Amino acid sequence: MSLLSSIPHFLLATILCVAGLFDEAITQYRKLVSLDPRNAQSRLLLADAYAYPGQKTEAIDALCGVRSVLPQLSVPSGSLLRGRLEKREQEKGTQQ
Repeated sequence: MSLLSSIPHFLLATILCVAGLFDEAITQYRKLVSLDPRNAQSRLLLADAYAYPGQKTEAIDALCGVRSVLPQLSVPSGSLLRGRLEKREQEKGTQQ
């Protein structure tokens, strides 16, 4: 992915978040993630965009995506994210 192809999505998503248009911003951040799935920053921005309007489940799922590209990410025990990550690991184990 070229940096130039991601800039319009990043700028538009940022403007949309500032304007409080989170659904539209989420669409742009999801495009950023699809352009470069290994980019942790895009996934963090997506999680933020979900969190602002209170979409907790989606925000946690996006943060799980960050963990998939940054496995060394430290997650506090007892946090919602830790619980979601542990649940995903259990589901992966039962599917295999």
